[in-house]
Amino acid sequence: MLYVVATAVVVADRDVAAQVRPVDPPRPCVGAFAVFPAVDTTIDVGGGKPPAWLRPVVNGGPRYPIEQRNARIQGEVRMSFSVDTNGKIIRGTAEVVAESHRAFGQSVCEFMRIARFAPVVLDGRPRIVRVTNQRFLFETR
Repeated sequence: MLYVVATAVVVADRDVAAQVRPVDPPRPCVGAFAVFPAVDTTIDVGGGKPPAWLRPVVNGGPRYPIEQRNARIQGEVRMSFSVDTNGKIIRGTAEVVAESHRAFGQSVCEFMRIARFAPVVLDGRPRIVRVTNQRFLFETR
C-alpha cells in the first residue's frame, strides 16, 4: 500500500536515501516546462513530512513499478509542485528533483495527475502553494 505525498509503502532494512540522485535540472513530469503561477507561499519540506495544513484527500499513492517490486528494488523520489486554491496540482508544475530510479520518478509523475489536497487556507483565504522536496518512498518488506 502506498500513501499520498509523505511516504510510500512498507518498511525495509536498507537505507534508501543514500541511493537518491539529484536530477539537474529538475525534470518536468509533462515533458515541457510550464509557466509557474504566482504562489502565495512556498513550503520546503526538505524530504520530511508536509505541514498539517497540506492534507491529501486522495486515497492511495503512486504505484510501485512491477519490475522494481518483483526485484525487491527500493527507492525514493523527491518532487516539487504547486497546489491551486482548489487543492489540485497545477498542471505543468510537478517536477522530479531527485530519484533513485527513473521508473519510480515516472510513477510519482503519473500519480501527480490525480493527487488532490484539501485547499490550503492561510489567513482565512485559500492560497496557491509551492511544495518543494516532497519525499516519496518505495520500500519492500
